[in-house]
Amino acid sequence: MSSKVRFCAFAALLAWTFGCATEPQGDSFPLRLRGHQDVVLVASEEGAFEAVPLFLQPGSTVGLCLEVPATVDSSSWRARLEIEGEMLAPPAAPAVRMGTTLCFEGVLPQDRPLPAELELCARLDEAAVPESVGGGGSRQLGCRRLQIGDGTEWAELQNRLRQLLGGAAGLATRDLATSLDELAAEARRASLPLLAVRCELIAVHFLSLGEDERPAAAERLRNLPTWLGRAEAASLRAAQAAYLEAQIALLDGRRADAWSALGVAERLYLQTADPTRFTVAMQRADLLSDAGAGHEAVAHLRERIADCEDAPCDPGLLAAARLQMARLVLADPFRSPPELEAVLESLGSDARPEPTDRLPAALVKGALELELGRDPEPTLDEARQLVANLPPGSASTTQGDWIRWLEAQSALLRGDGAEALSACRPLTERGGRSMAPWAWGCVARAHRLAGDLPAADLAFEKTLAYHEHASGARLGLSLASGLGPQAEDVARAARVAVERGDARRAWELLARLDQRSAHEARRLQCRGAARDPRAKARWQEIDEEIEAALADLSRLDLPASLAREAEIEPVRRVLQERLLNLWRTWPGCDGAPQSYPDVASFRAFAVDDEVILLGRREGRIQLVRRTPLDRASLTRLVQTVTAAIAEGRSDDAAWRRLLAPAAEALLPPEHDD
Repeated sequence: MSSKVRFCAFAALLAWTFGCATEPQGDSFPLRLRGHQDVVLVASEEGAFEAVPLFLQPGSTVGLCLEVPATVDSSSWRARLEIEGEMLAPPAAPAVRMGTTLCFEGVLPQDRPLPAELELCARLDEAAVPESVGGGGSRQLGCRRLQIGDGTEWAELQNRLRQLLGGAAGLATRDLATSLDELAAEARRASLPLLAVRCELIAVHFLSLGEDERPAAAERLRNLPTWLGRAEAASLRAAQAAYLEAQIALLDGRRADAWSALGVAERLYLQTADPTRFTVAMQRADLLSDAGAGHEAVAHLRERIADCEDAPCDPGLLAAARLQMARLVLADPFRSPPELEAVLESLGSDARPEPTDRLPAALVKGALELELGRDPEPTLDEARQLVANLPPGSASTTQGDWIRWLEAQSALLRGDGAEALSACRPLTERGGRSMAPWAWGCVARAHRLAGDLPAADLAFEKTLAYHEHASGARLGLSLASGLGPQAEDVARAARVAVERGDARRAWELLARLDQRSAHEARRLQCRGAARDPRAKARWQEIDEEIEAALADLSRLDLPASLAREAEIEPVRRVLQERLLNLWRTWPGCDGAPQSYPDVASFRAFAVDDEVILLGRREGRIQLVRRTPLDRASLTRLVQTVTAAIAEGRSDDAAWRRLLAPAAEALLPPEHDD
């Protein structure tokens, strides 16, 4: 998660705007109120609490938000807000639109005292009411009860909270949490329950950053007041709690749990069109891409960026989202030239005065230009100058390494394997785990380009080892079906095996991807559920043993001597077996799942500019066919088939015509007719 996203996530906890709702009345749309500073908890006859919005600042902006079905045309709607029959403002279009949520706003009067309790009502303007919702007259959308209070004590506690957070850097985390707990207790005594929850959530945020304190942070979330999840007047604080739950799950490696919690947060933020929903969407897109669902990740983030046209987003965060979108498109194996052009153009529209902001954009821009077949040198020159102006340290080294990786990709596209190898090989030694699979993949492709297939095979083995053991959790999605960088490298490694005449090894690589993608989610769920200290310690030991095995494999290289090469092969297989056994060791669980039986008779995979078909008959695996099929044609075919499935096409003849290019590549010889 970028520093910008982390900042905005924390800033959301400090926001003073809250969302609320009650059940819709009559035939009105779901209506929710936003803008209040706290709530008044009123006990019901059943013993539960109703949270009534409480306004504590004269002249507060108050909003009423509607969830309008997508089938209803609300494009021309105008509404007025009324208090006790008095219009707060002339009829106006929604102040904010976000998805299917519309929010109309007004300002509470401050030129006179207001009753302690009153109703805020919304009424559609007569001329804007379409026939679909009873046009021909004005329509009252509904009313919501609210209370007005003295904000003196609230303002004092807010000021103390700001002072506490201003000095947070000089406090130990536990001391900061204790001070926040004391403020929360004072807020509860002052009948300010949402302010109390806010203090508690900020404490959770800081505690979650330390591994030792993270269990206590998770326990605090579980112990939040029960009314928080039921009172829609507290929906924004409930959304923030769900967001923090997701952050803790991510830090613990439980990405499936994080995905679920982020979904809850996004739905709650949408209820009152809160802009923090945008931050949640960025993280959900990252998780989708990490799971191999790159195309879905791109679509998800594109929709949220489009929402910014109607619900203005923070300019810095919007720029970060456009940069993330470009990265997601680059990682999507079904990316198309128009998509690459679009994200490249969007990067050019962002003004980034700071070098630390311009550098990541320059690197991504260079990668996009490479994908589009353009000369990236002017962009890389800009990136080199920006790196030269950075202070010495890990940041400048890392960014410089990515520039060298892009230089290597440019050399690969030019067919210069020697230059690519010269640029990439040093990155395997100093790039760290995040760089390692990219660096080794580059080395492997350079060796293949030079015709050294044994060296390419070994380099791809290292590439896949880092992908498999350093990539983190998945979401229960199939890597094989979702594709992504790991699956692309598996396909390239399988092609090298085919070119070496070893179709069985190619088959095994593809089958290994299937097996791991089927069980990775369960493995991470097991790890996330580990509570016993011995089990947690064993998981840590497994991490360290994997690191050691990866380091040994990384140092393993092919010498010129054929005798030494033959000696190295069993060493490589021992390391592979050690890594596989470590992956199958699940402390605290009943045991790792057994492998699925491989009953396939054929396996096909797409790689770069071709489709390769393997077949198995009577236990013997062989190459059936290699069919040229460029990426652009494959992308168009996948998009066309996806659209046809969505439309529910069933005409057999049409399907035959549609799939003819794929049939030529995929059908076994006996089915070619």
